[in-house]
Amino acid sequence: MVTIKNKKLEDLKKASRSVKPADAISALLQLSELYNKDRNKRAFTCARQALEKAIQFDRKENIGEAHLQLAIYFCRARTDYITSLNHCEKALQFKAAFKTKRELAEIFKTMGVNYFYLGELRKAQDNYKNALNFLLSISKKEKEEIKDVADLYYNLAILNRSVETIHLRKEFLEESQKYYQQINMLTGVARCYDGMGVYHFYAGNTKKAMELLLLAIKTFEEENDKEGVYLASNNIGTIKIKTGKFNEGLAYLMKSLQLRKKSGNPIPIAISYINIGNALMDKRRFKEAIVHLSDAEKILRKTKSKIELASLMSAMSRCYKHTKNFEKAVTCQAEYILLHEELHRYELEKAYNDTTARYDMELMEKNAMIDRLKNFEIASYIHRLEMSNTELRQFAHAASHDLKEPLRTITSFVNLLEKHCENKIDRTGREYLNYIITGTKRLDELVKDLLNLSRINLSETTFTDVNLNEVFKDAVVNLSAIITEKNARVHCGKLPIISADKTQMFQLFMNLIANGIKYNQNKIPDINIRASKKGAHITISFSDNGIGIAEQYQTKIFEIFQRLHPREKYSGTGIGLTICKKIVDRHHGKIWVKKNKPNGSVFHVSLPA
Repeated sequence: MVTIKNKKLEDLKKASRSVKPADAISALLQLSELYNKDRNKRAFTCARQALEKAIQFDRKENIGEAHLQLAIYFCRARTDYITSLNHCEKALQFKAAFKTKRELAEIFKTMGVNYFYLGELRKAQDNYKNALNFLLSISKKEKEEIKDVADLYYNLAILNRSVETIHLRKEFLEESQKYYQQINMLTGVARCYDGMGVYHFYAGNTKKAMELLLLAIKTFEEENDKEGVYLASNNIGTIKIKTGKFNEGLAYLMKSLQLRKKSGNPIPIAISYINIGNALMDKRRFKEAIVHLSDAEKILRKTKSKIELASLMSAMSRCYKHTKNFEKAVTCQAEYILLHEELHRYELEKAYNDTTARYDMELMEKNAMIDRLKNFEIASYIHRLEMSNTELRQFAHAASHDLKEPLRTITSFVNLLEKHCENKIDRTGREYLNYIITGTKRLDELVKDLLNLSRINLSETTFTDVNLNEVFKDAVVNLSAIITEKNARVHCGKLPIISADKTQMFQLFMNLIANGIKYNQNKIPDINIRASKKGAHITISFSDNGIGIAEQYQTKIFEIFQRLHPREKYSGTGIGLTICKKIVDRHHGKIWVKKNKPNGSVFHVSLPA
């Protein structure tokens, strides 16, 4: 069993280092849960790391779980009940994100334990009942859930100690025992024996009480449950002292104290010292009582359980009074009064905070409703945008056929007309035909460029790893005619592999290389392409020795239909650089132009590496 547990811990530690946030957070939370069962301080480290990662990656379900594990740690291992309550309340803020009812029940159960040790028994009972309701609503309960139900019935039972509610103690214990027996949990059954023993003592049946308490101790010892043994020993000791068997009772209280010391939980240890001190005071052995009460004081000063400390100060005051140490008696009584006032003030503050918390929760719910309405409006807007994009795609498809087809028809009939009238028209008529042919060609190019422009943002092509060296080679092959015609030289350094749309990268290289050759009056147009990396971005530079671009136009040229030169001198539609900018924008990059020295331009394209 130990080997299996150790292997599970090692597997979870390995998983907690995963690069996948969900896997790492899940493993850390499971580690924290395992460590919490052993009251191991590593539970805190794992839960805190899980919380930090959950906040970083906005995993709300894990934020709540991390706060729950922190609450359990501060309750069980640190006995810091106020801090534990704080984490419980934070966990409840993510109530909707919890996957199971058992997790929600665990929050309320932990809150109940905290309130119990803080002496707020009514709140402890309310939270136990909330936890129980969650668990009872589960139709098919797992073994752990059945155990949780039994634990909660037991916790409710021990809250009902007064004469007025003693019948509830019996009912809760009977329910608890029934569930413990379902899963054959003997230590749980023994706890019910212990509780029923106390019930029968208060009901006046001391013989039945002792039978059940001794049966409880026997079962605890057989199951090696030391915590159970010290609980039953304490109850037997108390009953024996109250029935006049002081020495036997004191021996049981001492046994309970020694076992509690081994458990390391400070509050129960302090309670044992107080029980022994009170028993000794009843026998007027005040000096011995002071020794045990002082040991309890040392422990309680380190904890935040003011209710136990107040009870202790009252006992010590009485004890010092009987030993004629009136100065210490007055000091203890004064502290008791102060603590009593603090507890009363704490109750008032708690009531105020509860009211404020309820107001904050209502406000949070209203804000959440507003956010949902906003999200609905955003979703509606996105839907309308998607519809608009669909219509644009349909328009692009129609344009590629319906707009280009008439141009083909015009061009075909003009060519036929030119052949038909070859010897019949004069020079002026031929010049008019040339204007028509040139115009239709320019309109055809314009439609093509507009379609290319509209398709960039509408493209649904997913990004893949693109080798820009291959893109450059393909572009040069496609531009071979103009490169040969202009006697151009195109040089390129080593280019990187990036995540991109390969077709659009090809368009980008084609346009920028072609522009460097087209807008160039040198006998040998010279195009140089280089890449450099800075931080998380790659910058590709296209430099040429062409005519250059004046500084005042270096931004304007990326706007649609912006031409700096007449069509008679340089062909083109004025859309090429707009297409380049659209492509770069889609790739979350930037494009800009600078003057090249001594002449020409340098287009810089910065893209994510």
